[in-house]
Amino acid sequence: MPGSNFFSKVSDTLEIALTDATGLAVLARCLGAAPTPANVFQHGCLILRVDSGDGVGAMYQNTGTSAVPVWTLVPLSGGGSGLSTTLTAAHLYVGNGSNVATDVAVTGDISLSNAGVTAIVNDAVTTAKILDANVTKAKLAAGISGTHMVVAAGTYTSVGGGTTETISAAAVTTSDIVQVSVRVPGATPRSVVAAVAALGSITVTMSGDASIDHILQYTAFRATT
Repeated sequence: MPGSNFFSKVSDTLEIALTDATGLAVLARCLGAAPTPANVFQHGCLILRVDSGDGVGAMYQNTGTSAVPVWTLVPLSGGGSGLSTTLTAAHLYVGNGSNVATDVAVTGDISLSNAGVTAIVNDAVTTAKILDANVTKAKLAAGISGTHMVVAAGTYTSVGGGTTETISAAAVTTSDIVQVSVRVPGATPRSVVAAVAALGSITVTMSGDASIDHILQYTAFRATT
């Protein structure tokens, strides 16, 4: 016997094999997309798409109502390869409030590409930085809990005309600790006698007129909290 056909033809693309007591289909098969006329398919009805091709999901279930059928691919119907053979690009399956795996987009502080690569998208994070507002001294390991941090550093070329040089450094305040030294001496070498932090600058006293050929090196430190 070559086989049995228990399906009753409804149209060129739909056949129904089993109905419930009210006449609504509970098992059917179709060609192409599952049909959605009202009051034909019971909630929970299974429909087999017979033109899906090898390895392609073919069994669907009505997860809607008989009035408005919604056809959902049945888990494990995709050649035994998992929940489904299709999932929206860069989405994840997440258990919903009814403990059903659901296709959802990734939202919040990370993004996910369809290659599985994640990236932080929080506006507070930029290249070569971490979540600045959340980093405190108390969260640092004991070995890196410094008492001061560098707020300004760089080099300065003397302008001469006297023994005082003023280095502009916007980040510096009067309570900072500053260190200044001669990095490259000029034709008539001078040394640093004193360096004092001011608001937005460092005042340096030299041992004599440094002319315009001394390169000074400076660092400003601030006590951490």
